[in-house]
Amino acid sequence: MIIAGLLTVVVLATCKKTASDKVFGGTARIRGVVFYKNITTNNPDTATTAQLTLEKGNDQSTDFTLSLTNGAFDIPLLVDGDYTFNITYYHTIPGSSKSILYQLKTPFFHLNDAQFKDRDTLLLLPTVTASPTLQLTVTDNTNAVVNNAQVYLFSDISTLNKYRRTGAGSVKSGITNQYGMVVFDNLQPTISYYAASYIIRVADTLSNHTTDNKAPVISALSSTVLNTARITIIPDLPAVAFSLQVVLTDQYGAYIPGANVCIYSDKALLAKNRNTCAGSISGSVTGTQGAVNFTGLQSLFYYISAYKVVGKDTLTNKATDQTPTIVLQPNAANTTTVILK
Repeated sequence: MIIAGLLTVVVLATCKKTASDKVFGGTARIRGVVFYKNITTNNPDTATTAQLTLEKGNDQSTDFTLSLTNGAFDIPLLVDGDYTFNITYYHTIPGSSKSILYQLKTPFFHLNDAQFKDRDTLLLLPTVTASPTLQLTVTDNTNAVVNNAQVYLFSDISTLNKYRRTGAGSVKSGITNQYGMVVFDNLQPTISYYAASYIIRVADTLSNHTTDNKAPVISALSSTVLNTARITIIPDLPAVAFSLQVVLTDQYGAYIPGANVCIYSDKALLAKNRNTCAGSISGSVTGTQGAVNFTGLQSLFYYISAYKVVGKDTLTNKATDQTPTIVLQPNAANTTTVILK
């Protein structure tokens, strides 16, 4: 609660005598609260320690300054006339020793005798930063802000390409707050910066790693005015993988364990090395269910050579080993059944 009488004492105590003579002694009153736009949230917060100077008309001899303690002011006993406010506030960037200067000079407003003017929304915007400063907002592909995302700021592409996930060699790093924002100060105005960002969630990972090296997030920073930028992180595409499962059966459909299976991309090479696996891309032995899995393959078709020595006989798929498999599909269960006779 604001105690008008107490504030009146403060105001009169900080006024020049000429200001008291020209400003006070009337019946008008003005009250309000000073806010500033917090760059780490983009929301208005109370400018608790703002310096507020009231001027009557264009006569600077009427200036007096009120040091606020909770962002609120209540000035009674003003005479009829035109007034303006000059307001100054310094806000320290979280995690930094640097400050941002906020300033506001209001348009002139008129107070009549006995008038009570309640100006409750004086909003200060950032005016001057102590060093080149970047306010970076991270959003997802629905344009929703992403909190708790890791952000690395790089000054060259080669370092970014090598260390985008670990941040080694980055010039700045930070975590976005609940508003999806992170603020970096003490930057260099002549350097272009690239931003790599990601967040690992239960169901997926979001990142901008497919686009983070395409263009700088900011270049030619202003040395004094707050610089702003926005990046979007999207679900990472799963790694493209091609695999093949080969299931061996006999002519009656029974699984054949312990058989050798080899895959080739060249059927002539298979024919030359049939029943030896020489020159094959990969080879393995079937398990109890007659199956073997091959990974790390490509989007190709393959030729399969399989055999098993049973006593003096050798079971093979010689009759069909020159028939290719289907072209393997990415991240899919590519399975083929081979009959040995």
